[in-house]
Amino acid sequence: MTSNNALSSKAAFMETATIRIPEDKKNLLKAIASLEKRKMNDLIVDLIDDYVERRKESLELLAIPGLYEQVRASSHEFRKKNRPFKRCPKKTGTLSPPILA
Repeated sequence: MTSNNALSSKAAFMETATIRIPEDKKNLLKAIASLEKRKMNDLIVDLIDDYVERRKESLELLAIPGLYEQVRASSHEFRKKNRPFKRCPKKTGTLSPPILA
């Protein structure tokens, strides 16, 4: 997590963003901030930093030129080749028993 000194030095470069969250989550965040004697904004910045850090590997992979498009194309090709049987239209009436070999 980021230290308070680092946060205060970054304060001059911060932008304003409006987020909408459920009231109960806002109240919980406010209570935690109060208990920790911190600003809600600082908690949110830390949460964003933690979230990005957990996904750093994915972000690095997405930065490889063309990788995303290759993965999408491969995924599409895989699904195309490995589709289960084509769906048959629903039959009405009685069902015939399966043929045993």
